[in-house]
Amino acid sequence: MAALIPHVRVTSSFICQLPFQTYNVGFSLVNRNLSMQKADHPLYLSASVLYLTCMGAAPALAMKRLGISSQSARSVLRILSPPLYALLGGLSVALVRFSEVDRGVQIMDQEGNVLGVSHKAAEKAMKETALSRSALFGVTALVPSLMRHSPHMLRNPRMLTLLRNLAAVVTFGMMVPVSFCLFPHKGSISREDLEEELKEKTSEPIVFYNRGL
Repeated sequence: MAALIPHVRVTSSFICQLPFQTYNVGFSLVNRNLSMQKADHPLYLSASVLYLTCMGAAPALAMKRLGISSQSARSVLRILSPPLYALLGGLSVALVRFSEVDRGVQIMDQEGNVLGVSHKAAEKAMKETALSRSALFGVTALVPSLMRHSPHMLRNPRMLTLLRNLAAVVTFGMMVPVSFCLFPHKGSISREDLEEELKEKTSEPIVFYNRGL
């Protein structure tokens, strides 16, 4: 959770971001739709982790390059953190799962019979998963950023850091089930939204696919 707390130092920000983004990419990889997937090249996954890590540390680097004081930088980073982590959460899903859109995912009727492979269902699955991940990390980063320095906290800054980390942990724990419930694990798509060749294979108005997490 330390990665979700703004860091003024570039080194600290990068060190915290690296394991966090490694976990984020790994989670997206393990929980994607595997019906039509081949393993991504390890070099591509490593590059994705490094790219997300650099994006996460970029605000701290910008503050340093602009010569902004530590106090002002903390205020700016508190504002930037929620939208930044929402963006990174969704982007990690897109980087790992964009190949699903290219290859498609299996769709099934209500009885579980495979009808074929749909690229449009894959696109819908990726967008829904990216939105749920954005909500998870965006809200988790928002709560600690709302905590302000009270006179008591100014005398004991370590207490504020502890409370912010605790708030991030509690919020993350509460948001995990909420984000997973935003869209059902067994996704659905209207027959009218499918490719023409797939519309001919079923008369059911709704077909289903495995969205992943």
